[in-house]
Parts: sequence; C-alpha cells; structure tokens
Amino acid sequence: MIVLAIDTCDPSGSVAVLRDNLVVGVAAHDTTEEYSSWLLPAVEELFKRAGFRMTDMDAFAAASGPGSFTGVRVGLTTVKAWGEVYQKPVVGVSRLKAMAAEARVGPGYVAAWFDAHRGQVFGAVYKSSESNLVRVGDEMVIAPEKFLEAVSEVSGGDRVTWASPDPERLFGDAEVEKRRKRGEEFEHVAGLLAGPIGALAARELAAGRFTDPLGLDANYVRRSDAEIFWKGAAMATELQRERTSAFVRVLRPEDAAAVTEILRQSPEAVFWPEASVKEVLEWKGTLGLACEAAGRVEGFLIGRQTGDEAEVLNLAVAPGGRRRGEGAALLSAAVEESRARGVRRVFLEVRESNAAGVAFYRKHDFSQAGRREAYYRDPVEAAIVMELKLTA
Repeated sequence: MIVLAIDTCDPSGSVAVLRDNLVVGVAAHDTTEEYSSWLLPAVEELFKRAGFRMTDMDAFAAASGPGSFTGVRVGLTTVKAWGEVYQKPVVGVSRLKAMAAEARVGPGYVAAWFDAHRGQVFGAVYKSSESNLVRVGDEMVIAPEKFLEAVSEVSGGDRVTWASPDPERLFGDAEVEKRRKRGEEFEHVAGLLAGPIGALAARELAAGRFTDPLGLDANYVRRSDAEIFWKGAAMATELQRERTSAFVRVLRPEDAAAVTEILRQSPEAVFWPEASVKEVLEWKGTLGLACEAAGRVEGFLIGRQTGDEAEVLNLAVAPGGRRRGEGAALLSAAVEESRARGVRRVFLEVRESNAAGVAFYRKHDFSQAGRREAYYRDPVEAAIVMELKLTA
C-alpha cells in the first residue's frame, strides 16, 4: 500500500510517501513560505525524487490537528480534494498521537505535547501497551504547569514517558532531574511527523477504518479552562437600533431548529440540517452566538477557536432582520470576545459570488487572504478566504 501523508499543523511541517509502512521519501517545510503556496510544489518535487505519481497513491493521510487554523485547514482541504478527485480513502491522524507513537516506550503512559504559543501547549496523555496507544482523556490546549498537573493526575504515579519536539517549553533543568529520579523518561521527537502520521494511517486503513473526503474533519481542542468561548458580559449588550431592540447571547442546542430555518432562507450560507447544528455545538472548541429579538432567534454565528486563532464557520441572519444590524452585532461581539481571549487572527470563507458578504466583512476590517477553488458544493464555487488580525 502506498500512502501520501502531510502535516501542516505548525511551521515544522512535512510531506511523506510510504510504501508498506516504510517511508520512501520526505520533504520538510524548512522555509517561511505559506503552506498554501508551498505544499503542492513540495509534493510534486517529492514525487520526482521518489519516482511516484499521484495516481500511484492508494490513500491519503493528514494531520487533523491540533494546531493553527491556517495550517490545519490547508492540509485537510488539500487531502479532501485529492480523495475526491482520485476516489481514494482518506485518514485523519492526531499530531499528538504521532508524537506519542515516535517515543520509545514500553507499557505505561506517554505524555505528548508541543508549543501552542502565547504561554500554552497542545497536549494529550496516552496509555501504551505492546501494540497500541489509547488516549486517556481529551486533547488539551493548556498552560504548561497545568499540563504537568493533568498528567500526574491521570497517571496516578505510574511511569510516564514525555515526548515532544519542544521539551524546553515544559521543563526546567531541576524539574527534569527530579522526574528522572522518579524513573520518568524524556524523548525528543523530531518535528518531521508526516512519516509517523502515514504509518498510523496505514494501520487504520488495514483495519478498515477510514473515511470519505466529506467526512474528514479537523480536531480542534477547547481552551484549558473548558469555558465556552462566548461566555461573558459582552453577550448581554443591548443593541439599540432604529426599529427594534435585540441582544446577543449564547447559542443553545434548542435553537437548532431556528438556525436551520434561517439557513433555508439564506442560499448564500452553508446549509446545515438541524441534527448537524446540534452536533456542531457539541464539538470541542465550538463558539456559538445567537441574536434574539422579541423572543425569536433572528441570526446566529458559529465558529471555533484553538490557541490564538479562531474561525467563523457559519453566519446568517433571517431576511426580516437584515440591514438592521444583527449581522454586525454578532460579528462585533465575536471579535471583541476573541480579542479578550487572546485570539490574534480570525478567519472565514465566503462564496466568491457573494459580493454583499465580501463587502460586509471588508467593512469589518477583514481582508482577502486567499482563494480556494471548488470549495463549495450546490453549486460548485470557489471560496474567498478572509482574515482579520487582532491587536491586544
């Protein structure tokens, strides 16, 4: 089996080709070039060196997170496109699990982590057996000292192996020495993880566990304090308008029917059935806002946050509430909450034909950051990627 695997979760990414679980070629992202322009030429060059073509691939694999929205989305969007065009299975693999798999460990616990920036780390704990790694608890984005506490609580004093490409982000010399005396080990994992990701994907494929392109999704993690992102006083701010008064609040599961009805009346937005809205609200790191007036939901915003980045997944306002400030209120509340939580960049996609939408986001200081061909379905259309850079 031949697998093409990519890791674009952080700047130390890579692509690799594996044949029968052995890496036969790898390319490292050893440049400051954006993944959106680096990835495809890197794959083409890798194929030339390794003697492969895209049609030789039996499957595609990608790091599904955690990591930056920008990197994760580029990787997953690319793999989805390959899977759909070449009609091949795709597999998403946790970057943290790939790190844990690289550690030379016997039975016991493995704590994998890497730098999430702004004083946090992405981390997870796995239980290691002779042939498998099983995650214990959720993946986290958390302060380093809190991750230490979480690992100690999970392991209950049992042996722990620490695996990371960024060991200096968590331990000082004194802490390392103390833990070594307790029998704990420290593995410096190489940043080139496309190979391990491909090997884990090959195991999943051999076991019949894979997905179609539409089913592949990113694995973002909620904030370390497990708070819902949109919690705060800003959401209770009254919106005084010429003809009505509304307020922004947390979007709840019982609002799903209203959200779906708004989407039915909003062809420019991505349609989600009621069950999907409820499912999205259960995702880790989901951000949800509703604009309510006279007891009715007139508009909503759903997004997600990881580390210092956030993404608006869907935003729509009922026809009767348009041009009266509901959309602006939702977006403004989301931006202010993002700023308060330390988010530095907010991303979103909008249909290329939705000129009013593009103008709306430009009015709120978003700028075009890219373009994705055939991103939308029904009808097939390119997406304009827009970005808002936040200051403290």
